[in-house]
Amino acid sequence: MKKYLTTIFLLTTLNIYTQEVRQFMVLNVLDSLPIENAYISVDSRLEAISDVNGSFNIYGKYKNIQITHLSFRAKMFSYRVLIDNFVIYLEEDINILDEVVITNKKRIKILLPSDDYRFSRKKSYIVNKNSVYSTYIPNDINKRSIINSIIIEVGDEMDVSKKYAIPFRVNLYTINKSTKLPDKKILTESILASQNKNRKASFVHIDISDFDIEFPKEGVFVAVESLNLFELENFNILSGQSPSFKAIINKKTSKYITYDRIYSWDRLSRIKDTIFKDWIDKTVPTPRFIFNFGIEIKY
Repeated sequence: MKKYLTTIFLLTTLNIYTQEVRQFMVLNVLDSLPIENAYISVDSRLEAISDVNGSFNIYGKYKNIQITHLSFRAKMFSYRVLIDNFVIYLEEDINILDEVVITNKKRIKILLPSDDYRFSRKKSYIVNKNSVYSTYIPNDINKRSIINSIIIEVGDEMDVSKKYAIPFRVNLYTINKSTKLPDKKILTESILASQNKNRKASFVHIDISDFDIEFPKEGVFVAVESLNLFELENFNILSGQSPSFKAIINKKTSKYITYDRIYSWDRLSRIKDTIFKDWIDKTVPTPRFIFNFGIEIKY
């Protein structure tokens, strides 16, 4: 009887464990070869990295999964999409930065503080951990336009490893009408991204065309979030280093501006508890540079 009960307990435990652990495989859509070292973000938290077979495990319940890799386009999937499909295919990322392209009678335009990628005079800055940096992009287009992608120019320090990239998250913020500061997130969940070795120069594109986001008349803030301490500690391959990005000098006549917000971190609760430095702080000045964050629009 005792052995019988033990067997039932073990089978029940195994069944529960099987339900809580879901295994996925990420492959190249061109040749179905496994993709190694893809970053897996679950509900806005970095949870796993794919192995040599392209496999990774997800524990517990979740809403969304994001897949990011050096050489492939980032993708986001919902639980419903993946519930019966454990194989994820990624497309290689070979976009090239062009200021204006005309396709299918639609204009594609790049909006950046500086699109000079051939003879750049920009400097690189390593950002603080657990922080958000937002660059204002004005809307000078007198036509309805859709945001195709977010563009981030990464800094020289991002090349510390040829095997791994230093990830960061991106989002868009609306503009507070009274303060003119970043207000609300436009994307419900920030997208995990990283430097792409196939990218021309150091510009990284994050495709958000599927979200069909209209470029607001008052402009938009392009935001980058550095990872939190919990994620950095769990994935020591990142060496605890924060990402770096290129910036230009903040001139008084510039229509662009960058604000930063820094959070304090509770190592026990593992959550963002308070804002250490807000967008505007009397004791800590606004950055004297403008991070080269921007967007690609279609109109």
